[in-house]
Amino acid sequence: MRDVDLIFEWKVHPLRDDPKRATVFLLTLSATLAAVWWSFHHLGWVLVAAAFVGGSLHRFWLVTRYRVSDDELEYRRLFIRLTRRWSDFRRVVLEPSGAFLSPFAEPNRLDPYRGIFLPYPPNAGPFKAFLERRIERVVTHV
Repeated sequence: MRDVDLIFEWKVHPLRDDPKRATVFLLTLSATLAAVWWSFHHLGWVLVAAAFVGGSLHRFWLVTRYRVSDDELEYRRLFIRLTRRWSDFRRVVLEPSGAFLSPFAEPNRLDPYRGIFLPYPPNAGPFKAFLERRIERVVTHV
């Protein structure tokens, strides 16, 4: 995607943006690692537990960058880069915190595996209008 084609670009960092959830995350991580230490008394197992918990919750503590052009959507997180064309999506579900993009016209059991959830950019109004123009079926959840 070229920079001249960009329409929207934003980044999301939930650990920094939501202090209450960050506090719960850090307390839970600390309690989990303390429980592992108490159970095994070995630093190796604590590091393994930290890797598993941190890896499974990487969407919360890593920054995600979103870029939208007229033809495609791109999101990047650490070593992951995904680019999808707007023509791949047939349905969008507008929710209070973001939009879920699905390649299926009707709800499908594969939605969680094939779809993408996009948190809204800081100025969500124009982005919602853009999604409504680009995707054929728009569903609004309240």
